[in-house]
Amino acid sequence: MDWVRIFWIILTGAIPGFLATWLGIGGCFLRIPMMMTLLRLPIKCAYAVNMAVISITTIPGVLTHYRNKHVYSKGVMVSSIAAAVGVALGTQLAMLTPSLTLKSIFGITCMGVGIYMLYGIEEGIEKE
Repeated sequence: MDWVRIFWIILTGAIPGFLATWLGIGGCFLRIPMMMTLLRLPIKCAYAVNMAVISITTIPGVLTHYRNKHVYSKGVMVSSIAAAVGVALGTQLAMLTPSLTLKSIFGITCMGVGIYMLYGIEEGIEKE
């Protein structure tokens, strides 16, 4: 593996990881397009790598937030089980969906979430 490719791999981890924790967003909306562009990975491969990265990299963030009492303990197990079911179903659906369709859905979803964040979300009640 050449040094340029290693550099791109580092960037596809570091930039989304930093922004995800700083902004409280999932890094996939950056990581997946970066892997497709910089590493030339097909979208389904980028999805799979992203899932593997998330499974490892979320642990330090969860532990830190748990220590700072930011984790809603009562809801975390129910939400985790529901998320696991959603991931299992979503993974199967992604494997059955043509890559071009998957790219379109991914892009439209990212734009929709962005528009919602800008114009449709209200501030939650802070406990501080």
